[in-house]
Parts: sequence; structure tokens; C-alpha cells
Amino acid sequence: MYLRKQAGQEHGCTNKKTMNTNFQISKNGEVLCKCSTEAKGAITIPEGIVAIKQKAFKGCKTITKILFPTTLKKIGSYAFHGCDSLKSIQIPFGVEYVGKGAFKDCHRIESAVVPASLYKLAASTFENSYALKYVKIREGIQYIDDYCFKNCLSLEKIVIPNSVSFMGKAFSGCWNLTKVIMRTDRAEITKAAFEGCGEELTIACSLTIDRFFNEPTIKKIIKPKRVIKRRVLAGKVLSPHTLCFNVPNGIEVVGEEAFCDCTGLETIGISKSVMIIRARAFSGCNGLSKATFEEGVQVIGNSAFENCTSLTSLHLPDSLKEIEAHAFAGCTSLRNVSISHLTSVAATAFDANNNIKISIRQ
Repeated sequence: MYLRKQAGQEHGCTNKKTMNTNFQISKNGEVLCKCSTEAKGAITIPEGIVAIKQKAFKGCKTITKILFPTTLKKIGSYAFHGCDSLKSIQIPFGVEYVGKGAFKDCHRIESAVVPASLYKLAASTFENSYALKYVKIREGIQYIDDYCFKNCLSLEKIVIPNSVSFMGKAFSGCWNLTKVIMRTDRAEITKAAFEGCGEELTIACSLTIDRFFNEPTIKKIIKPKRVIKRRVLAGKVLSPHTLCFNVPNGIEVVGEEAFCDCTGLETIGISKSVMIIRARAFSGCNGLSKATFEEGVQVIGNSAFENCTSLTSLHLPDSLKEIEAHAFAGCTSLRNVSISHLTSVAATAFDANNNIKISIRQ
């Protein structure tokens, strides 16, 4: 039942209560203009809706699932931006347009299916979907734009269908992406398409491809990502949403403030290739309860883990040469630390840890 138009409503939208949420829908019943930010759980968009307006669901942080209508043709730019609780997305066949950043910053999406009816995956469509592990791009997609899957940290494998003719910087920053299957034999792919992916990125592709990185054939390429850049994820992974992350092998430096204030970061694994953890790299990650270090790290910088109040124990490797000032200051739950006798420790490295016990290994 449509309700009378209220003050402040725009673009011919009215309120319609459906199932467990409130929608603003256009007068002709074809455009979903806005969803209440109080909507939660699984929601169903009613049949008859042809288009979802840009930013319609932006900030709906407690929606876990969306059932799309078969009538849907268009999803506007940033339509679901910041819907942090969404776990999966299946865009129905018949959708012809998905705008820029439609699912950007949906940090908990684990799987996504893209229909054959869609011509183009726009820029930043799934950017910062840190938990995204499975993506099905159906035959029919022709264009994958810049940063479409940027920073999809959990993505390990992707299949590019034969229909794709162009790919921009689509998978930039997908640190764990190590396998790409290219079924296309005619695609034009930019050199930065897989910038910052896994240490050994294997690309299986047709022997007839002639425009891939402007080289005649590519069977395997190695694209080491040496540095995690400064502030790359600073403040982006926030509780109550969680991320457990292993720094991929091949990374040598974790940059300054790279993960600072990510309150949703629960565990971090530092791989053997990492030599330096720079200043404040993990400072303020108060949800971080476990940090593991493989042999290799040499320097833990100033305030690198400052105020990580959930850390309870640490086993620091023999390779560690220096722990700088305030590196673990304010880690108030830290009780047990094991360190090599060869490690130089700043006097203030463990400030404000009144009950800490430090074991020195010979």
C-alpha cells in the first residue's frame, strides 16, 4: 500500500512498507529510490522494480541478504555502498547496468555472481570487499573497468570468460590472487590489471592472445608486491566486522599506518619475506588478539602495535634485530612475550604493560 508523499521526498518517490523494511518507491512503482538505514536481515525487493537508484542502500549496515526481482534492469552507482553485513550477491539475469562503486566497501561479501546480461563491470564495483573469495563472471561480460575488484584481499582465483575484450586495473591490490584463467583469446588487458597481486601470479591463457601486456604469449608472470603502502587500509576494517589476514609471501615492508585503527582486524600473520614493519602499522587495532611472525622480520617500528589491547601473548622470531620505542606500548592485556637475546629492545617498547612477563631465549 502506498502512503501519502511526505515532506522532503524527492524525484516522485513515496514510502512503501514491504516485509521487514521501508522503501521509498517512485510513483510508477518502477524505481526503488531509498531504503531505510534501519533495515536489517534478509530483504526482498518487490517484483516490478526496474531500477535501483544511486546510493539507495548506502549505509544500510545490517542487511545480510538481498533477493532481487526478476524485473530488475539497472543498479545505480554506489547503490549498496557500505552495506557491511552483506554476505553474498547474486545479480539476476536481465540486469543490464551496474553503476560505479555499486558494492564498494561491502567488507563481508564472500561470493558474487555476475550475469551474462551485463555488458560492463564498472569501476570499483566490488572495491574493498576484503572477504570476497568466490566470483563467477558469466560469459557475456565484455568490459571490466579499473579497480573493479581492488583490495579484494581474500580472492585467490578468478576465471575471465571468453567474452571479455578489455580489462583495466581490475584486480589491483588483490594480494592473495595467485591464479587467473583467461579463456579469452582477444582481450586487451592493461599492464596494471594485476598490479600488487600474489608473489607468483600464474596466468593460464590462450596461445593466440596477442594483446596481453603487449606481448605475444604469456603463460606465467611473476608480479612481486614488495611494499604494503602507507595507510592502505587505515581505519577501513571496523568492528563488529572482522578480518583475519596473512601478509602474502613476497611482501618485504608493511608500510607506516598500513592497518592502523582497523578495530575489526582479529588476527595477522607476518610471512617470512617481511623484513620491516614500519611505525604505527597496526596501532589502535584493539580487536587484534593474535599476531604470528615467521622467521625473517628484522625491525618492528615505533608504535607499530601500540594500543592493541586484545593481544595476550607474543613469540617474536630469532631474526628480529630491533624493537623500537613504544612498539607494543598500551597493549594492556599482553602477559607473555618470548624474545631472542640478540634482539635490541627500546626501553619504552612495552610501556603501560604492568603485568607482562618477558622470556629471553638464548
